[in-house]
Amino acid sequence: MAVDIVSIVVRTLGFVVLLQAVGIILFTAFFGWQEKGLSDELRVTARWIAFAGLMFVGIHQLLEAARMTGAFAGIMEVSLQRRALVSKTGLANGLRMAGMLAILFGGIGFGRRTVFPGLIGGLLVAISFTVTGHTSINPLRGLLAPILALHLWVVAFWFGALGPLYRATGLEPAVAAAIVGRFSSLATWMVPGIAVAGFCLAAAIVPTLRALWTPYGQLLTGKVMAFSVLMGLASFNKLRLGPALEQGSPTAIRALRYSLMTEFVLIAAVLVMTATMTTLYSPTVE
Repeated sequence: MAVDIVSIVVRTLGFVVLLQAVGIILFTAFFGWQEKGLSDELRVTARWIAFAGLMFVGIHQLLEAARMTGAFAGIMEVSLQRRALVSKTGLANGLRMAGMLAILFGGIGFGRRTVFPGLIGGLLVAISFTVTGHTSINPLRGLLAPILALHLWVVAFWFGALGPLYRATGLEPAVAAAIVGRFSSLATWMVPGIAVAGFCLAAAIVPTLRALWTPYGQLLTGKVMAFSVLMGLASFNKLRLGPALEQGSPTAIRALRYSLMTEFVLIAAVLVMTATMTTLYSPTVE
């Protein structure tokens, strides 16, 4: 059980840094032209986060051998490490490491062209999640894989934008309002896609309503509840805080910063639930 707990912690941290790195690159691609200093700063940040991603993905891969034996001593078993390396998990982690290396490469230079290696890295990370998990063995895999990849890209865009938006609130009020306003306009169309994609994935994976009373189903319900709160915060930011920010209200800036921090914590909690679901449980009703 200790191995599983450590694996969940490492996997959660891996999810956080992977989505942060990809999301910051997406944010830079969409908004980097509005504030060059912020854009250059974010590329450096993405580079360091990508380095952390390499570390956590590597540790997670090593722990796969330990999970096979149920003891940390399994990490030292060369045969088990070889088996883990050629498994679907090994392929997924390989794609994630390649994605982080692409983001690292993109963060070396400056200028808009350096964003493209990062976008390729983000695509590799999204694809990595389609080769493992419950969607990868579903009869509708061909349909679910692109839905899952798109779902992850939108989640990464939202999650990765929270830090840059927080940083943007310290810029000139007009620049901050422009960035926040454009993000809100774009998110209005993109973020609801998370709900649509999530519903399609859940409908395909969860066999019956009875499964919602299993540990997997309860964690899934928790994710839906957290997402509902996130949607409420996003709506409040767009309808109330965005217009107030355009007027240069210091109160709006403080409120927006608290909202962004709350969203970060909620998405991190969703990632904890996701890591727990995919590590310990199955949607199948026993």
